[in-house]
Amino acid sequence: MAAFSDYRRRNLFVLGGVTLLVVALAGVALTQRSQQMGPSFEPQPVIPGLTDTINNIGEVTVETRDTLFHARRTDEGTWVIPERSNFPANVQMVRAASVGMSELQALEPRTAQPELLGRLGLVAPADGGDAVRVVLSDRAGETLGDLLIGHPQGVSDPEGLNRFYVRRNGEDQSWLARGSMVASPDITAWLDKNIVAIDRERIRSTTFTLPGEPSFTVARADETEMEYTLTEIPPGREMSYPGVAYVPATVIANFTFDDALPVNEVDFTNAAEIVTETFDGLRIIVHVAPVGDAHWASLAAESDGAQEQQDEAAQINISAHAWAFLLPEFTAQTFLSTRESLLAPPAE
Repeated sequence: MAAFSDYRRRNLFVLGGVTLLVVALAGVALTQRSQQMGPSFEPQPVIPGLTDTINNIGEVTVETRDTLFHARRTDEGTWVIPERSNFPANVQMVRAASVGMSELQALEPRTAQPELLGRLGLVAPADGGDAVRVVLSDRAGETLGDLLIGHPQGVSDPEGLNRFYVRRNGEDQSWLARGSMVASPDITAWLDKNIVAIDRERIRSTTFTLPGEPSFTVARADETEMEYTLTEIPPGREMSYPGVAYVPATVIANFTFDDALPVNEVDFTNAAEIVTETFDGLRIIVHVAPVGDAHWASLAAESDGAQEQQDEAAQINISAHAWAFLLPEFTAQTFLSTRESLLAPPAE
């Protein structure tokens, strides 16, 4: 019986070894077959050769079904938006579109069937599609890159890069691409919003003069004081609550805008005037005028302080003097704060 048991045990060991060998060989075969049948596409630039000509770019064109605008480099090397009377362009957006396109990598091919491109958001604007078309041209008008951008795919990867569908304009082949390219179809995102940069800590006072309203000033004694208060409080009245004047007093520190026009296209004849002064001698004068349901602002600056503040005022005037700025509604209403809005209701 012992010999029989040993015989059975040897057979089981042999059978187990053969089974493991078969499984291993099958795994190797499957792996080799998968490698042979799997995609052999290697990532490659979406626009070959663009990195070699990136410094020659003179214009970026953005086209959607509803919009068409350009960012154009001037002879002086600055960037402007022709559709906004050559308002300065956001150079970060220009870079995100141009350099972003040059670095864009095609990860794998997708459909080349025209009837399926709509599923990827890659029907051209000229054909009524949802794609965003971005064209890079040199100063002579020669096209360096012409790309249609479709739907995003997934979220940003750990490197901060995105995946989205693209195709070169004029070609049916689409691609899943990866990169940092950004080309907003909103023209206002291409406007340079860096007009005024004032730290709140510098602001000493702000004076509001609104048509039909009493003029008033909110101020603080020194830079260590956090709370702004009315310099003249009507008899029997008091501030609504501590800190109520902080946002109106420092509204210029948050200055932003939604759009821009040449200043002579807006009537500022009866505009409100808001003057902010800093502890170091800078004054910023804002005029706010209603146009329909919107509010537009003009800006100017002056200083009797040190040379640094005089230079700062001059730079603000260079950036702002020719323009009117469409204010976001909250910003407009803050500029138009009344004295009454800062006071508690009168005691009965």
